[in-house]
Amino acid sequence: MRMLNFARNGNYKRFYENLKEISKTNGRKPWIMFIDCAFSVLITGSGLSDYLNFKFYEKSWKERKSYVTIGYQAKFYKRAAHDEKHICDHKVEFLKQFKEFTKRDFFDPNDSIENLKKFVDKHPTFVMKPIDGLGGDGVKKDKLSNLMLERYLRMFENYLVTCYERKVLENRGYYSHIKDVIEYIIKNASSYNLMIYRINAMYMQALFRGDMLKVKDIRNDIEKYGYGNLIST
Repeated sequence: MRMLNFARNGNYKRFYENLKEISKTNGRKPWIMFIDCAFSVLITGSGLSDYLNFKFYEKSWKERKSYVTIGYQAKFYKRAAHDEKHICDHKVEFLKQFKEFTKRDFFDPNDSIENLKKFVDKHPTFVMKPIDGLGGDGVKKDKLSNLMLERYLRMFENYLVTCYERKVLENRGYYSHIKDVIEYIIKNASSYNLMIYRINAMYMQALFRGDMLKVKDIRNDIEKYGYGNLIST
């Protein structure tokens, strides 16, 4: 059943593109290797990634049968894991159980926003995978989404206002942290739809510095276009 899921969810378009690249060096036609891969799936239980990673297009049938393919892996999980087989099929659970060996940072989608922020701060670019990966389907390289970024910016904006109202800047230990937050907003709120957060950060920066002339200039410019209510007072 699991093999059928792999076959149904495989990224065949990307796989065929890979075969076309390989054909440039080995001279074999992509469609012939595609058919060869199909037979390999039936005979050895291999997947698309096995065919590419192990270079099955260069291997004899005897050699292919000596490899641990995803089909063999699925059978092993079923026999060895018994009631714990779900851990092997669930990426997050697997990484939690074997983090000592995988040594890989990951984020659990059920975890908190605070931990997501820490993860994204450490890994601005990351790979998103489905919980149960099937033949590479759903895997993509991504960056922090605009929606999530806007949530951070709104949270940081509220944080700056609270700091200013409570005069926490008088405690010098907070200065560096407030400066970091302002610089983060200014750097990341660069797109047009997030520009108001950048302007508000510059406004708060002027307030913290006591530069009331700049505060007045920013407010006048914003009010001129009817957006005075969108920046902190």
